[in-house]
Amino acid sequence: MTDRDDGGDSCGGTGASRRRVLAGAASASIATALAGCSFSLGGSGYDRAALSEVAEGPDPSRPATHPVEIDEAMIADHREHARDHLEQVSDDPSLPNGVVADELASNRERVAETLRVQGPSDADGGEPSDDGSGSGETDDRSAEHRLHDARDVRADAADLHFQYLAATGDVTERELERLRDDARDRLAGFRRAWAYRAPSPTRALLVHALFEGLVERVEVDLAPWPRFPDDPLAGWREVGHLRGKVATADALLDDLDAYREQVATADAGRYRPALAAAAMWLSRRANRVEYRDDRALEDGRAGLSTDPGDSVAGYGFDVAREYLREYSKRAFNDVQHDSQYARTALFAAKRRAAVDAFAAAVDDAESSGGSVDVSASTVADERTRAVDAIEQTLDAGPTGLQRRLLEPAYVALRDGDGELRTGRNSDPRRAFAVYRYVARYADAATRASEELVGLLRAAE
Repeated sequence: MTDRDDGGDSCGGTGASRRRVLAGAASASIATALAGCSFSLGGSGYDRAALSEVAEGPDPSRPATHPVEIDEAMIADHREHARDHLEQVSDDPSLPNGVVADELASNRERVAETLRVQGPSDADGGEPSDDGSGSGETDDRSAEHRLHDARDVRADAADLHFQYLAATGDVTERELERLRDDARDRLAGFRRAWAYRAPSPTRALLVHALFEGLVERVEVDLAPWPRFPDDPLAGWREVGHLRGKVATADALLDDLDAYREQVATADAGRYRPALAAAAMWLSRRANRVEYRDDRALEDGRAGLSTDPGDSVAGYGFDVAREYLREYSKRAFNDVQHDSQYARTALFAAKRRAAVDAFAAAVDDAESSGGSVDVSASTVADERTRAVDAIEQTLDAGPTGLQRRLLEPAYVALRDGDGELRTGRNSDPRRAFAVYRYVARYADAATRASEELVGLLRAAE
């Protein structure tokens, strides 16, 4: 699928060719390293060193997916808040308890040093591409990390500030509750104005999935737990922790406001209904496919028409069933219940792909398909196919969306590598089956992405 209106990015034909050349070179490198290793590796008599070498093969690309620009002013604002808190704390606290005074002074120096190390930066945060994937992986990720660090130091400084106030007997629960209420009011205001606006359906999906995740974190940080200590003077550390949580919520709300200004432009559409409709349609389509193999999903191998035995196809069935259970109907309903429209749509697309990959594994298991002479060479070849399948799905675009839908494939690839390194079952057939699943899921994710984008456009 090429979706240049919503998914145009820098990963076009040249990038695709480069990936294929690199993948081919890596495959050739592994084949050379494993030359002569065509011996059978079934059971317990296999060479762990050879398999571990397969697991060290090249990994697929993991493009940055941050869908909005991180402005340097956002980072500077968090640091400025940190400095304001730091100025309220004496660098030589005069307290009756010398141990507490020394710890506060040490904490102050630690926060001050963090601010000095972070320092001002002129680095560019990177403009988001049309699909929200970011225009430069290194720059975009660096900006995300620096923003995260700036939030952390802001929270640490607020924590320190209220540690100091508590230790000097100058803070009350009422003051902390007022700050928390102010943040709750801000969150309520954000929710009231939250219309899921964006320039395009795919951008709306990625942007508002980010927003939903940040809002969820704000809600966690504003939970009044743990309780304010009965004796703030003795519980000065707990008071600081509570203040740090509110400061984190405030920092996230500041970022949400800045992000929303980027996407809530005059030409931006409203996509909440479209996201909800797309999620429901994808879920229904997944349910129809899953219904055919419902017994196999519920009962495992006992639900198959034939027993695949100790074969690659049997392991493939077990693997696909395990991954699908993470994207079950119940799991979808749980996500949907939280009214997170963008994340629900993404989950529905992942579920759609997982159902298709499971259906293919059931067909293999019941037809005794996928018979393979498992060896170091064939396992290496299957891993290469898995990596190539991920790269091809990314190339199909839109990259930001594909990267999100491929999260289960990245996890499965890591699981397969871990199986080769540690040998949970002392049998490389499971790793082979996991790599085969990765390729199947990646292929299904391309189709799920096409469906999702088409449904979003139809629902505009």
